[in-house]
Amino acid sequence: MSEKFFSESWLKAAHEAERAVTDQSYKLIKDPETFTHVLAFEVADRPGLASYLRFVAGRSVEWTTTPAPEDDVWARFVGDLDAWRACAEGKASASTQVMAGKIKITKGDMMDAFANAPALDLLARLFGEVDTDWDI
Repeated sequence: MSEKFFSESWLKAAHEAERAVTDQSYKLIKDPETFTHVLAFEVADRPGLASYLRFVAGRSVEWTTTPAPEDDVWARFVGDLDAWRACAEGKASASTQVMAGKIKITKGDMMDAFANAPALDLLARLFGEVDTDWDI
C-alpha cells in the first residue's frame, strides 16, 4: 500500500530503508563519529509538510514529522515536491538538485553540505524505496 510522502508511516518505512544501509551511509558522512545533528527536509509547495531526521554519532536514530527544536536543526533542505520525487525516482541526485537551485539549503553551511553530499544523495535515493503516494 502506498504511503503519503513524509507521513509518519512513510517516514517509518524510509527510516527502515536508511537503517538497512547504515554502514554505507556512515562511511559517506564526513567525520561520522561527531555527526550528531538533525536534518530537516521541507516541501516548499506544500506548506507544513516536513520531516526531521536525527543522527547520533553518524547513525540515524529517528525520523519524524515532529519538529525538532530549532537549535538542534543542523541543516534544512527545502524543495518542491517534484524535486524530491526526482531524487526518489533516480532522475536526479539531491546534490545536483541543490546545485540547480531546485532544493535549497535554508539553514546550515554550504561547505558542510557539499562535504556530506554523497550521504545526502544516498538518503534521497532511498526515498524511492518506499511505495509512495505523491498525491498530497
